Amino acid sequence: MEIFVPPLKSGMIKDQIDAIKLKLQSADNLTSSTKAELVELLADLEAEILTLSETHDEQARRIARSTHASAEERTREGQAPEVVEATLDELRSSVAEFETSHPRMTQIVGRIATTLSNMGI
Repeated sequence: MEIFVPPLKSGMIKDQIDAIKLKLQSADNLTSSTKAELVELLADLEAEILTLSETHDEQARRIARSTHASAEERTREGQAPEVVEATLDELRSSVAEFETSHPRMTQIVGRIATTLSNMGI
């Protein structure tokens, strides 16, 4: 029996990205410049994911979920380094198959992962 997964709607992507932006903006462990950089990268990523969702709906969802999980874990109090790295690895791998077809998205996700990783624990 196959489970029906409804198509990703642009509003769902926007809601997910907006939730990430709110989480980042309220994080006490981020500098204002880091927050601004991540919010700008998220806006770029949103546009790329919307384009991707037209042909690769499930993968677009996975990238949005991975981005959310990484930001959530990285901004959480009492983070475990191994969990942070695991979520960042998942984020990186979520776009690996699109490196050739969507290089800009891959670059954006790489920058987000690097910025989150460089924040220190």
